[in-house]
Amino acid sequence: MDQTIDLAGQARSLVRSEREKILCEIPETELHGHLKSLFEKMQPDYTVEVTHGVAEYGKDLVIVKRDKFAAQVVGIVVKRGDIKGKTVGHVEDILSSVERAFKTGTPRELAEIESQMRQAAELGAELKATFAELRVTDVYVVIAGTISVSARKRLKGQLHVPIQVFDLTWLVDNFTDFYPQVFFDGRAQNYIQSEIERLQRTPWMSQKGRNLTDYYVDPTFMSCDIPIDLNLDHLAALAELRRFPFQKLPDIITQKGHVLILGDPGSGKSAALAKMALDKLRVASTQLRAGQRNAPELRIPVFLTARELLSIRSAEELLTLRLKDPRVVPEGARIDCLLVDGLDEIPRKDRLTALQRATELADSQKCSVVVASRRVSDVQAVSNGNYARYEILPFGTGQAIELFKHLASSSIMLEALTEGLQRIQLQIPLFPLSLLLLIRLVEQEKEIPASITELYTDFLDIALGKFDPDKGIQVLFEYHMKEDFLAHLAYGEFFEKDRLAIPREDFDSFLDTYVVDLDINREKLQDFLTDLERAGILDLKDEVEFKHRSFLDYFTASYIYGHREEIEHLHDRIVQIYYEGFWEEVAFFYVGLKMELNDDLMSKLLQHEHVTLSDLVLRLLIGRLLQAGWKSTSSVKRRGIDGAIDVAEPIYTSFLEVCRKRDAVFPSIYSDFLMLSLVEASFSSNFLKTQLADLFAQCISRNDDRALSRSILFLWAEQRLMTPGELRGAVEQCSKLLSGVRAFLPAERARYLWLLKLIGRKDRELEQLITKKLKRLTKVHPDVMKGLLPYRQPLRSLKR
Repeated sequence: MDQTIDLAGQARSLVRSEREKILCEIPETELHGHLKSLFEKMQPDYTVEVTHGVAEYGKDLVIVKRDKFAAQVVGIVVKRGDIKGKTVGHVEDILSSVERAFKTGTPRELAEIESQMRQAAELGAELKATFAELRVTDVYVVIAGTISVSARKRLKGQLHVPIQVFDLTWLVDNFTDFYPQVFFDGRAQNYIQSEIERLQRTPWMSQKGRNLTDYYVDPTFMSCDIPIDLNLDHLAALAELRRFPFQKLPDIITQKGHVLILGDPGSGKSAALAKMALDKLRVASTQLRAGQRNAPELRIPVFLTARELLSIRSAEELLTLRLKDPRVVPEGARIDCLLVDGLDEIPRKDRLTALQRATELADSQKCSVVVASRRVSDVQAVSNGNYARYEILPFGTGQAIELFKHLASSSIMLEALTEGLQRIQLQIPLFPLSLLLLIRLVEQEKEIPASITELYTDFLDIALGKFDPDKGIQVLFEYHMKEDFLAHLAYGEFFEKDRLAIPREDFDSFLDTYVVDLDINREKLQDFLTDLERAGILDLKDEVEFKHRSFLDYFTASYIYGHREEIEHLHDRIVQIYYEGFWEEVAFFYVGLKMELNDDLMSKLLQHEHVTLSDLVLRLLIGRLLQAGWKSTSSVKRRGIDGAIDVAEPIYTSFLEVCRKRDAVFPSIYSDFLMLSLVEASFSSNFLKTQLADLFAQCISRNDDRALSRSILFLWAEQRLMTPGELRGAVEQCSKLLSGVRAFLPAERARYLWLLKLIGRKDRELEQLITKKLKRLTKVHPDVMKGLLPYRQPLRSLKR
C-alpha cells in the first residue's frame, strides 16, 4: 500500500477540528517547511524553496514553475491566525508583504533563472538567496486561520496585482490529501516515510517497479555460535543445527546487542537488513499516528553501507546521512538499531576500522548493531568474538515457491517455475537473487539453466538484447559490444583498481577513452547507459557501481575469460584471485564460463601454500569451483574433492587453537559444525554426487581412523542427495567401522557417534540405535562428553 494513501486515511479519521487545531499550533517558521513539502507533493515538477529570513523581500517561500518557453515565479506570503476586515493591522500587514514581494527582485529570462538555479543548487547555501531575489509574477497568500469576507474584499480591492488566498479550509483539505504527515509530527513522519520509500527501492528487483515488501519471503537463519552451557533446549536446537525463522531475529538482536549476518552472494543479506529497518520504521510511524506526538524520544533504525560508515564520525551524522538539510531531523530522534551492509565490500584493511566504528557508535547510542557480510574468513576474524554470528541459509522448496507466487504473472508461469525448481534445486543454491534471475528467464521463455553461472549468463544475454531486441534493452549496439563495454569497465575500473564504486569523473574518463578506441557514436551512448541502468545492471549516480556485486564479479570474469589467451600465467593468476579473498567470486565465475577445471588449474589450486585459516577454508571450498565447472572430467572432480577434504582436520584443529589463544572456551563439537557447514556448501550438489559416492565407498572399505573421519564428511555432503534407504545403509557402515577400529579413544568415539546421530536424525529408529551406543559409552566413561559437548542433564535427556 502507498504510504501517503495510508497516512491520508489515518488523517481523515481525525475529526476536522483536531486537524485545524494541529495546523494552527504549528510555529510559523516550521509551517514554512511543511508548506514546501506540500507544494512539492502537489506539483513534483515545481521547484520550491523557503526564503524567509534571507532578506526582507516580503515572501516566505518561492515557487518556480517552468515550461519550454517561460518561468512563472510565485511568491508565498504566510500568516497565522484569523484575519478580519475590521482589524486594520492584520490586513495592512498582508498588504505590505504582498507589495514588497512584487516590487523587490530583478526580472529575469527563463534561461537566466535556470542558470542561476543550477549554480545555486551546486553551492547549496546560496539557493535561498537566489530565490529570494527573483521578481515574482504572482503571489499566494496562505493563512493558517480563517479570513473574513470583508478582509478578502479589502485585499483584492487595494491590490491591483494577481493574488490568490488560501485559508485554513484549503490547508486542511490539501494537507490531508497530499502531505498528511503534518498531522502526525510532520518532520518525524516525513523522515520515516522518506526512509521507507528509499528502502523499498533498495533491492535489485526495484527496477521492475516492485517494492521489497511486495515479494519478500522470510529467510531462515542458523546460529554460528554454540552456547557453552548446554541445557535441554540448547541440545534440541543443536540437533536441528540451530535454525530459526526471520521473525525471531529482531528479538535475538535485542538480546545479543552485536550481531554479524553472514551469507553467500545473492543470499538476501541486504534485503533482510532493509526489511528489518522497514519493520522498525513502520512501528515508529504507527506510534506517531496513534497520537504519541509528545513522546520524548523517537526510536528509529539507520541503514547504511560499510563504505558510508567509514565517512561517519558521530551519531548526529548517522541521522543526517540521507538528508540534504540537517535541520529537518525530527526532534527527539534516537537510533534504535544500526544496520550496516556490505562489510566484505570494503578493502580488507578497512574492515576492522568499520566494525569498530559501528560498535562505538552503537554503544554511544545504547542501541544494537547488525553487520552483514559475505561469508569470508577475515570478516569473521575481525569480529573477534564480540559479535554473535548468524548465517542466512538458502531457501527451501516452500520458500522458493512462495517467492514465485508473489512474482509470477500467471498460473502458467507459476507452473513452469515450479517444474523448473524440481530440476535445478540440487544444482543451484536457492538464494533469492538466483530465483529472481530464474523468474526473469522464464518470463522470456528460456530453458532452465544447469548451473549458477549459466543462470547469470542466460539472464544477462536477455538483458543485453542478444536474442530479441523487443524484449531486452533496445539494440543500440550489437550484443557483443554491450558485453565488451561492461567487461572492460568491470575489469579496468573496478577489479584492477581494487574498488567497488568509482567516482563519476573516472567513469566519464573511461567513456571518453572507450568511445575513441572503438569509434562508437557518442550520441547514442547516453541512451545506451540509461538502458543499462534501467535493466538493473549499472547504477549511474555521483558514484558509479554495478547494481549487484555478483554482476561486477561476473563481468570481471567475462573479461578474463575473453582474454584468456593473452593473459600470461593465467592459472597462477586465477589461483591468486581465488585465495586473496576479496575477489574470489571472480574465479568462481571464470570457471563457470569455462564450464570446467583442467588438471593444471586443479593442481595449482591444491598446491597453493596454505598459511592462514582463511587459506584452508578456501581450499575446502574448492568444491564450489567444481560445481561451477560442472563439465570437468570425473578424475578432476574426484581429485579436487579428495584434495579439498585433506584440510578438513587441519581446519578443525586450527579453529580450536584459535579459540584457545583467545581464551574462548567452546565445546569441540563447534569446530565440527564449522567443518560440516563448509563441506555442505562445497560439495552438496548433484554435479558431484557420483564422485562423492565413489570416494565414500573407497574410504569406508579401509579399516583406520582417518578413513572414518573422511567417510563421515563425504556422507554429510551427500546426505540430501540420497534416498532414506541409502542414507541409513551408509550410517550403519560408518557405525560398524567405528566399532571395528580399536585404536579410537573414548572421546573420539563420542565425537563420531554424535556426528552420525546428527546425520541420521530424521530416521528415528537409526537415531535411537546410535543413542544406545552413546549411553553405553558414557556409562563406561562418564566424563567422555565434557570436552566435546558440555551438558548438565544425563544422556537420557537427548531422547526426544
